[in-house]
Amino acid sequence: MTSPRGFKPKAAGISVWARGQYHACRAAVSLSCHGRADGLPCMDRHLGATRRMEIFVFSYNRGRYLRNCLESIVRHAPGTAVTIYDDASDDPEVLRVLDDYRQHCRIESNDNPQRGHYVGGLYANMNRALAEANTDVALFIQEDMQLTRDITDTDIDYLHRFFDTYPDAVELHTGFLKGRQRTKKKEAIEIDRAVPVYFRSPTGKGSIYFSAVGVLNVGRLNRDGYTFSAYEADNDRRIGERYHRMGISPYPWMMWLPFSEASKFRSKGLMQRYAEWRTGAGFYPYRSMNAEETRALFDRDVAELPYAEDWLDPVGMNMTPPWNFSDAAKFVPLTRKLLKFRKRLRQRSRRATPDKAPP
Repeated sequence: MTSPRGFKPKAAGISVWARGQYHACRAAVSLSCHGRADGLPCMDRHLGATRRMEIFVFSYNRGRYLRNCLESIVRHAPGTAVTIYDDASDDPEVLRVLDDYRQHCRIESNDNPQRGHYVGGLYANMNRALAEANTDVALFIQEDMQLTRDITDTDIDYLHRFFDTYPDAVELHTGFLKGRQRTKKKEAIEIDRAVPVYFRSPTGKGSIYFSAVGVLNVGRLNRDGYTFSAYEADNDRRIGERYHRMGISPYPWMMWLPFSEASKFRSKGLMQRYAEWRTGAGFYPYRSMNAEETRALFDRDVAELPYAEDWLDPVGMNMTPPWNFSDAAKFVPLTRKLLKFRKRLRQRSRRATPDKAPP
């Protein structure tokens, strides 16, 4: 069997459970979202395939990315309750998108954005979402991502299957894997075929216990009074001290857009502009997976990891794999070296500056 992007599995077996899942998906009846008379999408129904999951979208200053993300939710998860947490964007396009969706989504804006932080007020907004969740599980997604295929009742059943099997787990990552990890041979994955689900080895690279995007068991986190700190690495450590490793779905339904433009800078410096020019950063949304591609995803042996480059088709992009899903300055060798050099200088400066005595 070959993936839509030409990937040929090495293993011969096919997951019987996955085959059953796919055909159940095809048989499931999803309530479509027909929209309003004014042509805008309807997203305020608590019905349809994702009736037991709500979606939280986190946004800052990338209007066309936000619109693409929301359109993918309308297309692939109609009827789902959606809340947009915007980090006080001032981009006119973002404001237009928020206005377009104001009657169909709940919109929350951060009145106290943390502009000095690398990810702004992301984790403050995630804590708000955690406190305001109305379901036991919720999808946390950011505006530079999109859904790539339909989410059905069977997918939601799979979420509960995972969390029932692992009562001390609080997250299932539902995105495709990044091909750069495969290229560097840094992907250390363990497979539980009974669910089935992946886990990253504690000795491997990447997020092991926590990611800021994915399906979180907000019921368990709220039960235990957990709140997110401002850094992903710190959350990964703290969650690892209390919960099971983050599960990774063999049947992903979302992904970051490749080679996306940064939004965390009020004005981009020369190094950032050069890196984005050098990598060809731009807006490359994915074509939705069709029925044949979705079937291939479910029918393959789960030993073959689902890398985005093997399965997804970005519209208008001609870059060769592996794709970049991080800050462009970290992808270009020259700017990556400059970033490391600047980081070392800052560390030396902090060590050389004595702490001030308390008043």
